[in-house]
Amino acid sequence: MIHNAAYIRELVRKRLAGTITPMESALLRESHKLYSEAEWMRMTAEALEEMDAGMDGGLPEAPVMDLAAIRKRADRRELRARRNVTLGKLAIAALFLAVIGWATRHHWNEYHGPLERFGVCAEVADTLIPAWEFRGMVSVGTAPPVGIEPGVVGHIVGIGHVSVDRDPEGMLTISESTDSLAPAADGYRDIRIATAPGEQLGVRLPDGTEVRLNGASALYYAYPADTAAAIRVTGQAYVRVAHRVNGRPVVMETANSLLRGEAGGFVVHAGDRETVATLMDGQLVAVSRKDGRMERASARGDVISVTTHDVQAGSPGIVSMRKSQGEADGALQWAKITVDYRNVSLRQFLKQEGERFHIEFGDLQCLPKSKRINAAMCYRASVDDFLAAVKKEGLRVFYDKERGVYTFCDPATGKPWAKGVKADDRMAEAGSCEECRVGDRGFRPLAGFPWLFRDILF
Repeated sequence: MIHNAAYIRELVRKRLAGTITPMESALLRESHKLYSEAEWMRMTAEALEEMDAGMDGGLPEAPVMDLAAIRKRADRRELRARRNVTLGKLAIAALFLAVIGWATRHHWNEYHGPLERFGVCAEVADTLIPAWEFRGMVSVGTAPPVGIEPGVVGHIVGIGHVSVDRDPEGMLTISESTDSLAPAADGYRDIRIATAPGEQLGVRLPDGTEVRLNGASALYYAYPADTAAAIRVTGQAYVRVAHRVNGRPVVMETANSLLRGEAGGFVVHAGDRETVATLMDGQLVAVSRKDGRMERASARGDVISVTTHDVQAGSPGIVSMRKSQGEADGALQWAKITVDYRNVSLRQFLKQEGERFHIEFGDLQCLPKSKRINAAMCYRASVDDFLAAVKKEGLRVFYDKERGVYTFCDPATGKPWAKGVKADDRMAEAGSCEECRVGDRGFRPLAGFPWLFRDILF
């Protein structure tokens, strides 16, 4: 019954009139738990109005009370309480939306936003590095190698009737010459074009095929007097096949494969035991040199991997072939004006850019494995630009003169640098590199959470 407002008003009237029973008084006390203060004031005011109108014998002689004002105050108090609840909900919703917006923006900048650029490049960032800025070396037969510097144009070296020249665009051209330049041993004219780490070179073969070598790569071109040309590549290269030669596709050899390109381009990474080729356009066929198995790539981004696996001594090697879909633009990043590192492991960044600048890093055990970097490195970037990109991530780099390496720990103390500490202060956070190794494998309860929750909580 106490859920009935009319019954509660009747009990209120009885209490005011002094006729309420102990049972009814107990019920009235219990009803306080069911109604808010504003509702109680309203029901009391209504009971007083009913008594004033003559119900239940009316009120005894007493001072006149402004019942309308009491009800009005009760209504205002209830309205204020509801408004405060609504404002509280709106504030929580606004805070949640702000956090979601910040996390979304942070995620966008991390994975899609513009990257901070290091180094000065006037050219369009997405174009290839101008060939006239390339450097490397070329050797013919057993002759000593000849260095090639940026801007050098004209004849470089030659043997027999084969000449190596550099055109105004910076491309090395291998061509037949009517004049004998130097004797060729056994009728062969073997040419080796190589680059050191951080260098690149572009080569145009006699059939029109163009090969762009990345750093620490080599192109071997053997042109016997009585047979077709043979091409071999080690390292990384971008190959453009302009047309077929005598109706046949261009064949390129690696340690374990033969790559046959037809009027298109592909990027190849050739190591001692693995060949990975990514198709840019055209057609590409990879053939295993061991068992003759063949795989064809016809769609942009198709990746063919040929791997020679380790086996027991005395047994022949096992070769596996695999075709997958990759990212064509990513395979050619190294040849562009600017190399984009977006949410890349800092260890990978140090390895790739360190090779370009001939920089060795020590004490990588003090570098958190989860540390990542976002940066755009211009091909003209200096060592200072490279180190500035690392320091942007809150890390300090120290040069160990005794070992000749860069390190993230102070060699004098063996402690890692603390974020925000100036390098010349020679200060480091507590804990040795050994402790750093242990801490890096510590418990990270949110490591597997979705990016949104990580961004909100951190």
